[in-house]
Amino acid sequence: AHLSKGLNNHSGDVAIAAFSQNGSWIASADEEYNICIWDVRAGWHEYTLKGHSDRISSIAFLPGSRQLVSTSKDYTLCIWNVETQALAAEPLRGHAGKITSMAVSSDGRMIVTGSVDTSVCIWDVQRRVLVRSLCGGHNDSVHSVACAPSGRLVASGSRGWSVCVWSAQTGELLWRSGE
Repeated sequence: AHLSKGLNNHSGDVAIAAFSQNGSWIASADEEYNICIWDVRAGWHEYTLKGHSDRISSIAFLPGSRQLVSTSKDYTLCIWNVETQALAAEPLRGHAGKITSMAVSSDGRMIVTGSVDTSVCIWDVQRRVLVRSLCGGHNDSVHSVACAPSGRLVASGSRGWSVCVWSAQTGELLWRSGE
């Protein structure tokens, strides 16, 4: 009941939500491209982040930091500073299609994204750059990505019924399901 006050600050259906690592914040994204930040203990809306121009596909707090990552069907990845309530850098671009999925490595140093363009991108959080684009593993939209706990491997799954495992360091396709 405590969380019920002030939870009507979205202007559209809420599609995704994520907890901060310490559980004190919730981020939620709606169909109107807004990300609302909520204080769990107080049970109220703190502020809204705006910066995407299409539906937000994923959100996640970076481990051990005050940063939030969002991806969108506007082809961008945004890193937000939760303290300043603003983008930490310009939106990052690397996909030629809508971003459908995102995963953050357990150490918070790497972000992996998947797209309808059939590619998987690996991003360096600290430098805020695209490290590599992984292509050739999927024949259809990539709808899920994951980082191994070691950070050495990346997995991706596609609409085309395939699962691929890649080396995060080299970008080499290590194996693909069905082969």
